[in-house]
Amino acid sequence: MLVSVLFFCFVVGVFSQEFRLTRKITERIIEQQLGSHDQAFESEDGQADNAPVARRLEHALPLTDLQIIFSLEISVGTPPVNFSVIPDTGSDVLWLPDANCSNCNRIWTRYNSSLSSSSVDLKHSHKMKYGDQTQVNGPMYTDTVCMSESICVEKQALMSTINYTDPQSTGGDPHIEGIMGLMPGTGGGSPTIMQMLHRTNPGLGQEFSLVLPRHPLDSYLILGRADLKKHARQEKYQYGTNEFIATYNNMFAGWRTTVRAAGLAGRDDGSWLWWKDWKYQDGAAALVDSGSSDIVLDTDTYKDVTKAVTTAFENIGKSCQDSGHENKILICFCDDETFDRLPVFSLSIMSVNIREFSASSQFTICIGAQEYLSKNGGGTCRVRFQDSEGRLPTPGGSQYESLLLGLPIFHGHVVGYDIDNSRIGFARGKFHSLPEKYKCPDPRGSDFSYLQLGIFGIVGCGLLYVAMITVWKKSCGKLLLKLRLAREERETAERQVELSAMRYEQQERFLRRFEQGGHTIAEDDCRGAEIEMVE
Repeated sequence: MLVSVLFFCFVVGVFSQEFRLTRKITERIIEQQLGSHDQAFESEDGQADNAPVARRLEHALPLTDLQIIFSLEISVGTPPVNFSVIPDTGSDVLWLPDANCSNCNRIWTRYNSSLSSSSVDLKHSHKMKYGDQTQVNGPMYTDTVCMSESICVEKQALMSTINYTDPQSTGGDPHIEGIMGLMPGTGGGSPTIMQMLHRTNPGLGQEFSLVLPRHPLDSYLILGRADLKKHARQEKYQYGTNEFIATYNNMFAGWRTTVRAAGLAGRDDGSWLWWKDWKYQDGAAALVDSGSSDIVLDTDTYKDVTKAVTTAFENIGKSCQDSGHENKILICFCDDETFDRLPVFSLSIMSVNIREFSASSQFTICIGAQEYLSKNGGGTCRVRFQDSEGRLPTPGGSQYESLLLGLPIFHGHVVGYDIDNSRIGFARGKFHSLPEKYKCPDPRGSDFSYLQLGIFGIVGCGLLYVAMITVWKKSCGKLLLKLRLAREERETAERQVELSAMRYEQQERFLRRFEQGGHTIAEDDCRGAEIEMVE
């Protein structure tokens, strides 16, 4: 038994060491592969001497905060016509309203291909459907698109929308005249704006960032490498895994990362009002979407979150009610003192591999109530969580759950998109509502790395061995003591038998000797002889 226990301890120790080394090697390889892009631009002063100057400096394009969404001014065609578009990381097509668009907002600026000398008809059409059920379709063209005086793309594919349909039948926001998809996908069968941008402007590098704080702070779409010292409290991004990005036939399937767990916790005491762990589903695919005003959750999760938010408001003497909106928006009564008394929303994001559940493979980000609430006026706030009602795409099959991380996450973080390595980075912004040194509550359950498992295995084996020795001493020790006492009693009895036999033999010899001499032995003589023999 002892040999078996020792052998088990040896095997557990060896395998835990092998797993630990394997994990370290894997993480090092991943860091080298995914981090080579970062290291190429870093030296002792934070910039490599041989890096192109344009890549070292950010090219910041100012955005307009429209309260629920952000817009970018671009110019299209020759001569150029200005349009206000949404920079959307959740899609890959640039579309503008056509001169003959039906159901488009009447005050929108229209794209007229016949008035642009640089416009070329691609002779095919395209259609798009967004998560809010907005649908657009129209013919595809190429034309010159400029984001600033120095950043232009020639022969950029775009869709001239002739049919526009939105669920509210409003014809669209009057301040938004199109959407510019920032995903490096198919772009309606042609290269996307980001792909063309980096082909024609290689000095920018294959990356961009979004700085989207709450009003009235300035917001930017940053082309190239962002200067995090200017915008964030961290000098480097924390990158999430790209497990769900290239899903469909190795094609770019969306700017997604993997969320391990989420929760609502007390801002001061960290007590959990609600939390959910996707550990046993290999994480949840999270679309990080700058074109969505809210955080979108599956129906069950949405119900749990809104219930926890309602409870948090009730705990501070406030109430909430359903707005009656199609997406079940929650409206709560609030004031300026409300925000600091409400819980924080935390996310644990996988950073290496969704099947490597250890502390080093995950990081936590969080936002405060100022990020996930927006004031409506009249002493009410809109809770910026939505029910997906089954409309969120699920990459990798139905075994994975999905969620969408919209503008509330951007309101607290600089979000970086690394096209080269298909990954998303997060850095807490200087504009974050929570204190600079605030530590985000971690919504994960219990995690054990292979090293921890090995340590617990060895300690467990040691304790088992000690317990066995203790039991052996208490039970087997008593048995041995009884056996020793029994052996001593047997030896004493054997000596007494031998002594009695010797006495009897001596008496017999004495009697025969006297009887042979013709003597009569009296009783007193026998007693004396016995005494003599004993002596």
